[in-house]
Amino acid sequence: MKTSRLFTSVLLLLCILSYPLSSYGVGSKDNDENEKEVTTRILFIFDASQSMVGRWQSGTKFQVATNLFNRILDSLEDKSNVQIALRLYGANSVYPPKDCNDTELKVPFSEGGVDNIEKVRKTLAYVRPKGTSPIALSLQESINDFPPCEDCRDLIVLITDGLEECDGDLCAIAKALKRANLSLKPFIIGIGKDYHEDFDCVGTYFDASLEYQFVQALELIVSLALNSTSYHIELLDLKKQPKVSNVAISLYRDKQIESNFIHSIPKDGTKDTMAIDPIPTYKFVVHTIPPIIKEEVKFKAGKHNVIKIPASQGYLWFRTPGNLNNRNKVECIIRQTGKHQTINFQRLGSKERYLTGCYDIEILTRPRIYLDNVCVNENLTTMVEVPASGIASFTKGSAGYGTIFYEPSPGNIEWVYNLNPENYSTEHIYLLPGNYRVVFRTKKADKSVFTIEKKFKVNAGKTTNIKLYK
Repeated sequence: MKTSRLFTSVLLLLCILSYPLSSYGVGSKDNDENEKEVTTRILFIFDASQSMVGRWQSGTKFQVATNLFNRILDSLEDKSNVQIALRLYGANSVYPPKDCNDTELKVPFSEGGVDNIEKVRKTLAYVRPKGTSPIALSLQESINDFPPCEDCRDLIVLITDGLEECDGDLCAIAKALKRANLSLKPFIIGIGKDYHEDFDCVGTYFDASLEYQFVQALELIVSLALNSTSYHIELLDLKKQPKVSNVAISLYRDKQIESNFIHSIPKDGTKDTMAIDPIPTYKFVVHTIPPIIKEEVKFKAGKHNVIKIPASQGYLWFRTPGNLNNRNKVECIIRQTGKHQTINFQRLGSKERYLTGCYDIEILTRPRIYLDNVCVNENLTTMVEVPASGIASFTKGSAGYGTIFYEPSPGNIEWVYNLNPENYSTEHIYLLPGNYRVVFRTKKADKSVFTIEKKFKVNAGKTTNIKLYK
């Protein structure tokens, strides 16, 4: 028997069959006008167990749920391409004893849509909740409630005020639905108590505590049911296989941002399907580095659309031995080869994904390092070895003007850094290993002849002391 609860939860399991839908890729020219209209079939699984006689807000749980449910049915009466059916559990056997087989298809699918809606209403009007809750078994039995159909889009809506009571495993049943060629895409709405963990393996949980939120949940499912236009995005590797994922994607609708999401490939092998309004024109921005922009995307109404986007990626890893404090402060500028636009700043010592291709790199060490045509290969890591810096410690004695030059070869110098003219004591500068010169004149000395010039050498991971006074 269900214990008395101060909650009513509504588990809405939206199960979209993996039937052979027409795929539509960006740029597809498939415009077959003879394709049949998709029929949407909705199986409502309704809780008629004894706990449904408990109070909600304006009446018993079953009365309130039935009345609100009938309002949703009103919106389906004029839909010629919609069929509904009704399965009840807990409606036949009085508890106790517990009858864990108490689930029955009361109103099967029929082409007479309006007639079936009336049958569902009449059936619910005579139901007196009295049994237990074999939720898992009801979902399992629902597999057989859908007659064979090549042009149907099938959904399951389960309405219940509690959890499984017959030791059924909802997670296992979700896998069974998949093996039966059903692709599970659930929505879970709980009232009064958060049951997120209980339903984590079967879908997305929404908390609701008021009757109007129950209506909103049903309206959402019906909206998805009537809008049979859906899509999923396939990010392709070099073999044109949809194996790239975990990338942020922005969807723009009529040039306005519509949504942002992280691309996913579900572990159970299903498609990450989303509903969409087919009327507007869309733009997708895949936030790889650099980003991929897909303009003027149009969806085929009443079909499942597959958006295929090449997005092969590999890794860049900037590695330097030791000297951790310095490497965490050094940025690497990344540009596509032959282009001037900076596409990323990457910290020395880090690893980041990039689209396969070649890049020009500027590493902001002192002196800077320039690397051209560094290529990233699919699923591989390109390592860029950067020498560890050393420290040049300048003791000034008084404030003054100074400049550091790098000397890559005798007599050939490159500007590296200007010392801080306000600093009158000691200044520490990270420099790459090599030969350097420094010129320095104190503020007090007003003639160029008083300039001091010194040569010094920097070694990796070591400190070189330079005294800027005679």
